[in-house]
Amino acid sequence: MVATGDFMTIINRHLRNTIVFHIFLVLGITGIIDLMTSILNTWSYDLQANFQWFEGTLYVLMTLPIRLYELFPLITLIGCLSGLGSLANQSELTIMRAAGLSVASITKRVLLPVSYLLVFVALVGELVLPSVDQYADTYRAELTKNATSTKYGIWHREANRYIYIAAAHKNGDLGPVTAFEFGDDNSPVQQLHGASAQHQDGGWVLDDVQLSILNDHSMGISVAPTYLWSTDMTPKQLLQLGSSPSRMGLLELVNYQRYLANQGIDTASYQLALWNKLLMPVMALSLVLVAVSFIFGPLRAVSTGTRVFIGVMVGLVIKITQNILGPSSLIFGFDPAVAALLPVAVTTLLGVLLLRRVF
Repeated sequence: MVATGDFMTIINRHLRNTIVFHIFLVLGITGIIDLMTSILNTWSYDLQANFQWFEGTLYVLMTLPIRLYELFPLITLIGCLSGLGSLANQSELTIMRAAGLSVASITKRVLLPVSYLLVFVALVGELVLPSVDQYADTYRAELTKNATSTKYGIWHREANRYIYIAAAHKNGDLGPVTAFEFGDDNSPVQQLHGASAQHQDGGWVLDDVQLSILNDHSMGISVAPTYLWSTDMTPKQLLQLGSSPSRMGLLELVNYQRYLANQGIDTASYQLALWNKLLMPVMALSLVLVAVSFIFGPLRAVSTGTRVFIGVMVGLVIKITQNILGPSSLIFGFDPAVAALLPVAVTTLLGVLLLRRVF
């Protein structure tokens, strides 16, 4: 005879192993599909003189983890549907119910390993992925266009100063830099151009400088071999300029958002990215509730393929809703927090309501 405690331990372990295995299985399949499509796309459209098939494949491999991280809530949904579906097909969920486990108890036992997995994914997404993604972008940029960090260079604003940086290197040095400064009445005051720049002692030292000072009636031009350029922008912030807000870490988003706010620059896109990143684990857990409700409700007797298909459709609807609400908040000016919270709240409410029908 197996003691009750030992029996529950076996059930807990079996549920955990099944759910985690199927999540990693879906993660692996998604990764292979994404890897192959991205490699083919890169080979077809992005190859250049110094960026051939090997460099393109390496770049795709370096950026694969950040793409999987962004898809992880959907991966969690499909993995839970697949894992719980396999248990249902073998009548193991029925045996658990007959042994005295309620739907609520099974749900808790599913949520627990998923929560641990989400904590690990969140830590990786915060501590590792942003740096890897920034390195990958710089690696690709240096090979594709003379060490530029973006295809067309970088434009940046600091108060009344507009800065164009044509090239950025991995060591933090800049290529040609041009800064346009305007007065309070938006009239041009001066133009500063340097062939290169290095960050030293809290500022930037420009080389081969040409400074044009404008007034109402004339323009004075002076040249110098070096010039100390005072700006609050650091090499790390410079790299972040070329990064999508959604691919920055939480601390990077907070610090960079504060920096932009001090310059009087709108930070709505960074607020949206911050909220989406904070709510990613909550969204994943909400989708787990939806998956459990489907398995004990309308999808209990259908095939695994049907469950996966429905899971993909539900996940895509939620993902598309997020992709629509986010830009809408930037265009129409409503709070980015609302755009991020609304899909999570609706998904959670849907999961809870569906679960109440099967309790």
